[in-house]
Amino acid sequence: MKSVLVADDDIVTQLTLAHILEAEGYRVHLVSNGLDALDYLQRQPIDLLISDITMPGLDGIALLETIRANAALRELAVILITGTQEQLALARAVRVNGVLTKPVGSWQVLAEVSQALGAASRESEGTGQEEGDEDLKPPHVG
Repeated sequence: MKSVLVADDDIVTQLTLAHILEAEGYRVHLVSNGLDALDYLQRQPIDLLISDITMPGLDGIALLETIRANAALRELAVILITGTQEQLALARAVRVNGVLTKPVGSWQVLAEVSQALGAASRESEGTGQEEGDEDLKPPHVG
């Protein structure tokens, strides 16, 4: 079961995301700010972080920058949530796996989560070729 951490200071957004994701079989953990998210990430392994951009303390962009600078967390799949066009442009400018716009809808959430987890999985696998797979290549026909 994939584990998702939701960091958002809006309880309605937290509960909406939890409802959507839990219905699809994800294990969901909720925090209300970037500092709590960072603390959680350092204690518990997760597969995906969904973070609002605007939060008290440590905002979503600063949280993402901190994650990308940490060797242990650098490859974590991250989706940012925004409610404004300015933040949408900012979110797309940073190394993020997906962007959700408020208000979030089920189909949008599930599509972004699926894509982000798939991309993170491909990145962590490197080329996708296992050691010893050289013999499984078809012969070159010239």
